[in-house]
Amino acid sequence: MQQLDSLLAVFLANPIEGEYGPVADLLVFNGHPTGYYMTRLIWEEGLQKELIEVFDSPATFAELYNEAASLRKKHGGMEYLLSQDMVDYLHRVE
Repeated sequence: MQQLDSLLAVFLANPIEGEYGPVADLLVFNGHPTGYYMTRLIWEEGLQKELIEVFDSPATFAELYNEAASLRKKHGGMEYLLSQDMVDYLHRVE
């Protein structure tokens, strides 16, 4: 998650037309492995209802992931929180 977030920051600082290779490499299979990890964390933190409500909004999904990651961190977890730049970018492209 941190690597994806930092690669997006590099891309936003110097946008390249077309596909940005390092980011694309992390989003194998249209992001399904990353999305599964995020979804599982949200589910495990008891946010199932909220998860269902945001399934069609990538930006709101990212915000919900951050909420779940924050809950997990309170119990000693090491989950990465997406940057506000990442969330803002998702809102812009959504």
